[in-house]
Amino acid sequence: MLILRLSDMFPKFVPEDGAADDGLTDLELTVTVYNIKDGRNANIVKYCATLREYGIFTDMIRENRKTMPTKEAIRKAVKDSIDQNVLKKFLEKHKQEVETMLLTDWDWDTALEVRKEEGEEIATERIARAMKEDGMDVSTIARLTNLPIDTILKL
Repeated sequence: MLILRLSDMFPKFVPEDGAADDGLTDLELTVTVYNIKDGRNANIVKYCATLREYGIFTDMIRENRKTMPTKEAIRKAVKDSIDQNVLKKFLEKHKQEVETMLLTDWDWDTALEVRKEEGEEIATERIARAMKEDGMDVSTIARLTNLPIDTILKL
């Protein structure tokens, strides 16, 4: 079981009035992630057809990858799933999107790096916005924050 918190995806809030952060979050979302691979958490899958079908779909991909390249394995699993009425409506509507997503390399380290970069961008924009509100020259803000002038003008 893995627990993810929405607040972990964002930098800590700093009030505009400069008051110290009390560490409290107005709203927190906690998500518990359950592994359904290889019959794990069968009690959950038993009551949710979509999860059950998702497990079948991912098993198809895993089996196909034993004998064919990943791209071909994914495409075959999508086709076979549609033919066997597994996630049929969803896959018919989002086939290309699913294939693209599954072919994109993704890992936790990359996700954390992206989160860090996005957090830094948000913080930089907050700082630039405060500088602009204080009447600082746009070109100076651009030089200090490395933000493009057009981005600063939109803040």
